[in-house]
Amino acid sequence: MLNKSTQTAQPPAKSPRAGATLIGIVGAAVAALLMQAIPAVESGSRPQLKAYRDIAGVWTICDGDTENITPGMVETPAGCHVRLDTRLTRDFAPAVLKRAPALKGNEWPLAAATVFAFNVGVAGWNGSTAATRFAVGDFAGGCAALGPYFVVTDAKGKQTTVPGWIKAGGKVSQGLINRRTAERTLCLTGKLR
Repeated sequence: MLNKSTQTAQPPAKSPRAGATLIGIVGAAVAALLMQAIPAVESGSRPQLKAYRDIAGVWTICDGDTENITPGMVETPAGCHVRLDTRLTRDFAPAVLKRAPALKGNEWPLAAATVFAFNVGVAGWNGSTAATRFAVGDFAGGCAALGPYFVVTDAKGKQTTVPGWIKAGGKVSQGLINRRTAERTLCLTGKLR
């Protein structure tokens, strides 16, 4: 219902791959895990039904969806579910598997990588250390690189602990530390906490 102060959000455009489903892309177990994990990690399982600016100032709604969001938009819980399914099917699951096809059939790492990509975007995922490690079948290294801090080894064998995707607006965010910790835990155990 529209009124002068709000607009009803419209779901994202449909997938260009006719008939594609999340289950068809990642399998039933991973699809079910994703539909639970993203709301838990992104919104504490309490979707934001009114558009808001996230910590980086980006207009957002539901469980972290940033596509075509404008001030004043309002969504329903069912609409949030459709948005999430559509974005995972069209954008994030295919991108994760394209960059790291070795993840196919590896349920926990695939789910964790997709949750990570949903949060940092496809370009962020594609350039991440986690994606590089998963792409070569290094699942332990990929899971480690999803965490808020991880170890890198230079060409001379020197190891350094570095932060991983925990800053927004140039500042360390406890919320992002919590997300990265949840993603690493999901990757290693199949659980969020």
